[in-house]
Amino acid sequence: MKKIFITILLIFATTSNALFFSGCDKSNDTKQAEQTEALQKQSSSKIGMPNITNFYEKRMMKTIMEDCDNSNLITYAYIKNDMTGKFTYLGEAMGYGLPYGTEYTNPQYSTGSSSNRVTLPQADPNGRAIRF
Repeated sequence: MKKIFITILLIFATTSNALFFSGCDKSNDTKQAEQTEALQKQSSSKIGMPNITNFYEKRMMKTIMEDCDNSNLITYAYIKNDMTGKFTYLGEAMGYGLPYGTEYTNPQYSTGSSSNRVTLPQADPNGRAIRF
């Protein structure tokens, strides 16, 4: 009976110590994320945002995305031969070339209270670029 009690007590002590100490130490990824966030805040306060007033690049991207939604838009595709320097006609194509990684909106958004913030994926207006 005494051995069983000591065994149970030993198991309980080991388990409680493991649970207690597992939450104390932050992972390296968490520490790096906190340091990176602190550096980003410091750089934003010292340097600030760029003084963009015409928003030409975003307006151009919006125009290209709207044009790509036009099913009647036909463009012509060529490829350049590096050996001869000549262009070779490939045929008709749909839309304009826009790098697929280009995003019009922020790929993530945060929701919830300050103590319970959750970051969720957000699609571009055309529905692409959702990442989990």
